[in-house]
Amino acid sequence: IEEVSISEMSLYPNPTNGLITIDLSSKINQTVSISLVDLTGRTVSEHVQNVQLGGNKLSLDYTYLVSGVYLLNLRSETGLLSMRLIIQ
Repeated sequence: IEEVSISEMSLYPNPTNGLITIDLSSKINQTVSISLVDLTGRTVSEHVQNVQLGGNKLSLDYTYLVSGVYLLNLRSETGLLSMRLIIQ
């Protein structure tokens, strides 16, 4: 069984006006894919980010999106973490 390479993830503020920060702790240097999906299942944003071993702070701008509930998916080399994001 492969160990999950992202040990912790939080995003704030939530709810947000669209500007968010993701704090995550990575067990290895790796590339992650961050996607934002609306409730119909449509991917509205996707990008790739390099993260380093240890603590990482990522700033993302979703101010161009309409208000609603979204699912933020962070896919690492060993798995997927999802969190609900509310844009006001």
